[in-house]
Amino acid sequence: MKYVVLDFETYSACDLKKAGAWRYAEDPTTEIICIGLAFDGGEPEVIYPELYSGEGLLAFAVNDPAVIFVAHNAAFEKAVWRHVMVARYYWPDIPNGRWHDTMAVCAMKGLPLRLEKAASILRLPAKDTDGTRETLAYGRPGKDGNYRHGSEKLERIAAYCGQDVRVETDLHKTVRGPGTEERSTWLLDQTINERGVRIDRTLVAACRNIVEEASVPLAEEFRKITGLEKIGSPALLGWLKDRGVDLPNLQADTIDRALGAVEDDISNAGEDAVYNNLQELTGECRRILTIRKTL
Repeated sequence: MKYVVLDFETYSACDLKKAGAWRYAEDPTTEIICIGLAFDGGEPEVIYPELYSGEGLLAFAVNDPAVIFVAHNAAFEKAVWRHVMVARYYWPDIPNGRWHDTMAVCAMKGLPLRLEKAASILRLPAKDTDGTRETLAYGRPGKDGNYRHGSEKLERIAAYCGQDVRVETDLHKTVRGPGTEERSTWLLDQTINERGVRIDRTLVAACRNIVEEASVPLAEEFRKITGLEKIGSPALLGWLKDRGVDLPNLQADTIDRALGAVEDDISNAGEDAVYNNLQELTGECRRILTIRKTL
């Protein structure tokens, strides 16, 4: 089997951890710094997409349907390929059947998912952790809002990318494939994730209208009884205490227990009998806690 280990280094105004790979790759501020790749376990080369002539190893690999693209957490490389390489640089798409994810294999075989940890466990060459920090810093603007993108930094990131490809190549040689059945499961998982979740937007809008219509009178009743403007006001604890209901906080489980929705177990019996006034929680206090729980 012919394969290419592929690794993107990118930067963006979008927060990858918060947005996830697909949304991050779609963001118009996301840029590819460089691409590292190694063919059939050989020495990696690093290229820059805006300077690439469209000939050489990458073009050969993309255009040969027999070549498999290997990446660690392939969902990220796949998303960047489709939303940046295809959409902006007009490269052909690489279908899911030509991707292989070493992170999925690590998960199947009980190995750590993070590249550096898996490499450490298997006694492979170490990931360049200093390079990780410098690559992250490359994508952050200075206090004046401008990026510091010099050629020296670019060379450092390219070296870091090359080392990542070496580690990923050695990892792939070590853990190999997941087997036919697990491979089919992974491909199905890719299809499901890329399709997303179908939502009946008409139903969602109708549900929101019901909630909003129901909330208005409840919120008004809350204000009229307590004199407090906000349902989430911490002053509600004092209002309740003045009426003989001394709760430790207004967390959901606390209110549930006060309303009798959750029975105390023996292990909680010594908590100063905070909830022993359960049967006496009637009238306005019960109504106000019920409204808060509902809203």
